[in-house]
Amino acid sequence: MTIKPKYLTDESGKKIAVQLDMKTFNKLIEALDELDCIAAYDEAKKEEPNYLPIDEAFEEIEKLRQRKNSNKRKSA
Repeated sequence: MTIKPKYLTDESGKKIAVQLDMKTFNKLIEALDELDCIAAYDEAKKEEPNYLPIDEAFEEIEKLRQRKNSNKRKSA
């Protein structure tokens, strides 16, 4: 990507702002968003995974269903 910025200067010639065309600006925003996603992914990969194997998940669900059904019968 070629960036052709235009600089805005104050009375003394000091650069105080940059002007970009919309196409370049939008490309920069997309690139920053992609970098943010990459950084979030990298951060998530550092963490220890917190998940249950599917068999254990189904067992837990079944236990919860049985408890729920048991409580319904007791209150009926």
